[in-house]
Amino acid sequence: WLNRVEEISVSSAPYNATARLWYQTAVATTKTVAFSPIYASLLSLGGHVGVAAVMALPAVAPVRSASGELIAVAGSECTVNHFDTFLQQISATLFEGTVAFLVEID
Repeated sequence: WLNRVEEISVSSAPYNATARLWYQTAVATTKTVAFSPIYASLLSLGGHVGVAAVMALPAVAPVRSASGELIAVAGSECTVNHFDTFLQQISATLFEGTVAFLVEID
């Protein structure tokens, strides 16, 4: 289920980052870095025509002035595929019969 999205709706409306949950998470956090909930992200296919849908975990950070005013939001996504590969590598180094997994606490 990690790489499957049943239906994707693409809008022709102008892109508004401030309406995105990852942006709102960054604005609301009092931490240096925060994680927004996992969501389906559209990625280009590296020079090919089209896009692919993958599940992504966004890390976001508010950039604030010395007075605390929001200047910008910085962010980066890590696809769930990367976590899957990482966990498989960890599991291979553990004792036989052990399993590694991630849990998102809300």
